[in-house]
Amino acid sequence: MNSSVPIFELKNVTQQFGGFQSLVDINLQIQAGDRVALVGSSGAGKSTLISLLNGTLLPTQGEVWVLGRNLAQLRPKLLRQVQRQIGTVYQQFHLVDN
Repeated sequence: MNSSVPIFELKNVTQQFGGFQSLVDINLQIQAGDRVALVGSSGAGKSTLISLLNGTLLPTQGEVWVLGRNLAQLRPKLLRQVQRQIGTVYQQFHLVDN
């Protein structure tokens, strides 16, 4: 992969849930080596943004690119391969009860 290709890129992304717009017309590039902190109040769209970046949610409008690939154009098998290259730590750990 070309080093000038962003690790993550959002192009004019809007995410809507029913009549509520969680994110509106977001443009973002994250390059390899960048350090990014998501800070905001409850309901600000932080979890939605993470879900878009890791491919568990596709945007209502716009494009999400990860590792040079448009996630909306990937077949499920290739999407899972891209997702395996992304580490996500959730606020709720989503672990099996023991």
